[in-house]
Amino acid sequence: METKNIRNICLMGHGNSGKTSLAESMLFTTGALDRQGKVSDGNTVCDYDPEEIKRQISISTSVAPVSFNGCKVNVLDCPGFFDFVGDVLCALRAVEAGVIVCSAKDGITVGVERSWKYLKTANLPVMFCISKCDEEHGDYFAALDALNKYFTINCMPVVSSKYWNMVHGNTPDEVRHDLEGMQVMRTLGRNMAWLLKCI
Repeated sequence: METKNIRNICLMGHGNSGKTSLAESMLFTTGALDRQGKVSDGNTVCDYDPEEIKRQISISTSVAPVSFNGCKVNVLDCPGFFDFVGDVLCALRAVEAGVIVCSAKDGITVGVERSWKYLKTANLPVMFCISKCDEEHGDYFAALDALNKYFTINCMPVVSSKYWNMVHGNTPDEVRHDLEGMQVMRTLGRNMAWLLKCI
């Protein structure tokens, strides 16, 4: 692969905001994985260390190589807890852009604010991803409104699909049977990959 087709991005945000799950979804949606792991099950690609599995948090930065449409995106999944901020700062030296993951349940947290500050200090482009929209008390529109008001972002790209960005099912097999949801997620993955390739 030519270097012009390689992008490096980092996933940042507060602890437990969904960064590792987003990386896992990107790998699964683009066909790098045949099953999608869960942090709670301890079987994600990025959290492989026994201590990470035990605590269900990222302790060090992991790299998830995502290939899509002839472009390779090295996704650096950074820890969200402040004890491991050194890994976040090191990752910023290797990336071209940052994706701040903001939970629809929690809205703007200290981790979101710090991630914004680090990316702006490094003079890197920023994209936001609102996660956990399907969980109880998750409010996508409230989170989006808060991001717009807090960061005074009037012109930011919002990646979406054809319909609500979710699939239904309690197990991977049930999710695979939600054909409409899987198509929506494939479209979302293509749209995210296209946007990242354009950055």
